[in-house]
Amino acid sequence: DQQLALRFSQFAADNPPVLCDQVQAREVDTLVLAIGRSDDMNFKLEALSQCASQRNKMALSALVRTVPCLSRSYARQVLGKLVGQKSTSVATRIALLRLIIELRLDHPLKIFQKAWKKGTCHRDVHVIMLQKLATAPGTAADDLTAARAIFDSVMFRAENDRKYIAEGVLQAIKSIPWQAPFLTAVLARHWAFVPKMAMPVFEALLAARGGSTPVSDLFTHLAELLADARQLQQARLHGDAALAREWSGVVAPTAAARVTRRMSQLKLHLCDAAALRRFVQELFYALDADTLPETMVLWAQLLRGAEEDDELADWAVAHLHSLCARRGRGQNQIWADQFAIWAEAAVARALAVGDSDELGDSAVLAVHRQALRVVHKARAQQIDSGGAGGKRMLLCWTKLLSGRHTEAGELQELFGTKEAAAHALEVTKLLCEGVGTHSWSALEWFAKGKACLVPPRTGLQQLAELAAKAVKAEGDVPRLISLFEMHHDSPECVRMCELLDTLLLRPVLGWLGNLFPNEAASLYLRLPQMGTADVVALLELCERAAVPMPVLPSPVARAAIPQLLASPLHPAKLQAARMLAADSQLDKLRLLLQDASPVVRAVATSLLGDQAKESVPSTATAPGAAPAEGLRGKDSNAEEDSDDIDDF
Repeated sequence: DQQLALRFSQFAADNPPVLCDQVQAREVDTLVLAIGRSDDMNFKLEALSQCASQRNKMALSALVRTVPCLSRSYARQVLGKLVGQKSTSVATRIALLRLIIELRLDHPLKIFQKAWKKGTCHRDVHVIMLQKLATAPGTAADDLTAARAIFDSVMFRAENDRKYIAEGVLQAIKSIPWQAPFLTAVLARHWAFVPKMAMPVFEALLAARGGSTPVSDLFTHLAELLADARQLQQARLHGDAALAREWSGVVAPTAAARVTRRMSQLKLHLCDAAALRRFVQELFYALDADTLPETMVLWAQLLRGAEEDDELADWAVAHLHSLCARRGRGQNQIWADQFAIWAEAAVARALAVGDSDELGDSAVLAVHRQALRVVHKARAQQIDSGGAGGKRMLLCWTKLLSGRHTEAGELQELFGTKEAAAHALEVTKLLCEGVGTHSWSALEWFAKGKACLVPPRTGLQQLAELAAKAVKAEGDVPRLISLFEMHHDSPECVRMCELLDTLLLRPVLGWLGNLFPNEAASLYLRLPQMGTADVVALLELCERAAVPMPVLPSPVARAAIPQLLASPLHPAKLQAARMLAADSQLDKLRLLLQDASPVVRAVATSLLGDQAKESVPSTATAPGAAPAEGLRGKDSNAEEDSDDIDDF
């Protein structure tokens, strides 16, 4: 069989047309089976590669199944040899290249260079190699130069091949992270100018996923592509209407909206300021109301605490003026919306850098001040356009001041505006919900406002709820008490105490008891781990204010039996009697039979039952009671009456 295969290979090399004409499928199958039983692996693989083709799928399948069984080093050697042979068919070469990708062989560039043949390879072979090189991680610097040459050679092929290769590669790498750092440059500066490839390249750049592609390079090349599209879309400039229609889709409003939305999702802090600024400049040329929010988000990323930030603000104002002029200067609402969007983007940027470690403390403070200047400029532009600052701008300003880097003077400036007084509740809520320590300043300002001082004083309930949240977060009870002292006649003080966390309730109850003793007495039951000292304070409050004493929980009452017995309040002694009866402390319970209160004596008698008759003392006097003789006389008379009844 081996000799037969050798003779066949020699015959095929000398007379290839005769092989195709004379050898039929049956003979080829017999030959493949004979080669598969060969002991010489090199001879076996060479013969299979010569026989493998699209027509002889049996030999091709045998070759593809054999290579993965080899060691990685030997498989690499075999694949490099077979791919570079002139006798290897296109179908076999494509199968071997795909096998390289499936086996994930390291550094396949040398094998690819053999198959590349300096750009003269089949276009399907070119597509497979470019797909692998675009997504292969860890390529060395020297290999990057060689890989870039394989990419650049696409532009030297025929026009149909260029479009075919570009489409195939873009489709293959659509959902895979890019690893070739030069790929964005190749797409934007070369492949985009292949006929009918402008939009596919544009879509691919927008969908680029992670990998080793620097964010700055992506912004730079997208800006270059947008600048080229801005010129090529003008048919009057170059006279080619078809070319203008193709490139007009890149700078269409819908495309611009997708660009800004997609780029705002990237890690913009990693982008170079110059590249980002050039990209934003191109977006400003096509600025529209639909793309304004995302564009301003990208512009705000330029605020990094540098000296040119003031110039950036003036630059943005100029473009906003241009946008508003195109839409009609007389429409005041348009002006208000555009400048409010700009201010909101700057505020969001300032708050974001304040919560992260992207910039240093000094740079974060500089960004905060710059955002504050943007807010003031936006308010001034709104006022100049004929309208007031507006509620939207006021809340944007307040949100900025709710951060960590706000100074006291900035808050007082806000509190002094008419807009803040008109929307005091919204301003206070934003400041209380912020990460800064401005809650109490905002609450004190709100407590002095019309909503809390002027009847019907509807703001007191909101004040109570916000104050309760603030004291839960910061635990500043003295400031809470001082906040409500100016409204001590309002029942909302009780509402505030009800909203407090139980751990913060104890120091407030003494103050609340002077204003609303009845409600304060009931709030004592909410104390966690109520102790003897709390029971004594509750007894003093009920005695001083003459309010009903609430029923204590059994464990609390049991621990405070001496204090309850010592209290002059009847409810206290009744709760002590309940605990004494439950614990079977009858000796102490019998002492209550001598109490001055008939209610206490009646309860004690009822709890003792039959034992109460045996325990009635001969003298049941108490301080201020009638003489003992009178009681005995009355009792003896009762006995005499009983005897008379028996006689009758």
